[in-house]
Amino acid sequence: MVSRSIRRPSCRKLAALCGVFVFFGMACRSAAAEPRCLAPDGVADMTRPFMEAVAELNGKGGGELRLAPGEYHFRSPVKRGWYVSNHDNSLPREVFLPIEGVTNVTICSTRAEFVFHGCGIAIGLVHCEDVTIKGIAVDYSRPHDSEWRFAGFDGGMPVIETDLGKFPFSTDGGALRSAGDCMHADECLVMVFGGNDYEKTCAEWTSGACQRLSDSRVKLLANFDKLRYVARPVPNETVFVLRSSRRPAPAVFVARTERLLLEDVVVRSAPGMGVICQLSGDITVRGSGTAADRTAGAMPREGSGRITSLQADATHFSNCRGLVTVENCTFERMCDDAINVHSTCLKIDRLLPPNRLVAKFVHKQAKGFELFAPGEKVRFIKARTMEPG
Repeated sequence: MVSRSIRRPSCRKLAALCGVFVFFGMACRSAAAEPRCLAPDGVADMTRPFMEAVAELNGKGGGELRLAPGEYHFRSPVKRGWYVSNHDNSLPREVFLPIEGVTNVTICSTRAEFVFHGCGIAIGLVHCEDVTIKGIAVDYSRPHDSEWRFAGFDGGMPVIETDLGKFPFSTDGGALRSAGDCMHADECLVMVFGGNDYEKTCAEWTSGACQRLSDSRVKLLANFDKLRYVARPVPNETVFVLRSSRRPAPAVFVARTERLLLEDVVVRSAPGMGVICQLSGDITVRGSGTAADRTAGAMPREGSGRITSLQADATHFSNCRGLVTVENCTFERMCDDAINVHSTCLKIDRLLPPNRLVAKFVHKQAKGFELFAPGEKVRFIKARTMEPG
């Protein structure tokens, strides 16, 4: 097998990350040039004003974009041929805010709420250096998990009800499908959240077959009564969270980027993971206070009535180097990991004389992934032991 050579902190350092304070000199700061300011405009599309402001600062060699508090809507994604680790890779994919080749730029707010209309990457940072994003929250107009209140069992099959305004759906052909803002996917994974703090108590794949009982109520045609629950479903209290098997895009995508600071950044929902960084170095994700302050991490918007945040990992670091720091964050009710750090290995398939080899990715979500570039070093490891070969 062959893997990209990366440097990681020791286990002792990783264990101490919650107490580490890392400062790259990129906090929300006064730039030499006059700061660029931007304010929301109701529900109008802010894509073009935002991208023009970033381009203007980058053209001046850097600076600060100050965002007034409020809700910013983004409706005009562009196409990019970006392969994303651990996601579905049908290209081209949609990206709302592609920040590419930017250096020494700070995007700063006390609390800007970004709302994206669609299923693409919200913010993409590619080939950037010394960038700070501070004080924003990322959400989607149609969350990519659908939440249903449990009403009871009918012959072992769960009867569930949802808020059509938040989680529109269809039952065409007897299959439960999400709807709204590019969502038209079979909902076949059921995760059950219950108890005092809505802990995940069970998960099960289904065919999505259902019987519609009213505008907002359905019966899933699968026997859930005999599943093993950490806490048994309670009518009007337990929440069934449904989603498809798709993982089209993360909310924040970082690639080939050095020295990035995400401070007081919250991801509220995403088509895939929350923040994924790949092939990048020296990344910090942190809250300016303590985790209890809830200024950074993954959590639903207060007052939204939603209990879940992300359908996959909150933060994910694939083939990164240098120091990865995550501190003072709250990660709440994702459907997968809070933090995931890994490299990617290729299986050596065959040798081509005199000095070439053919290697292949094994996992389907590594399709097209750019693991290394010309001139970079690789190393060989033993598949059974993961030791250097």
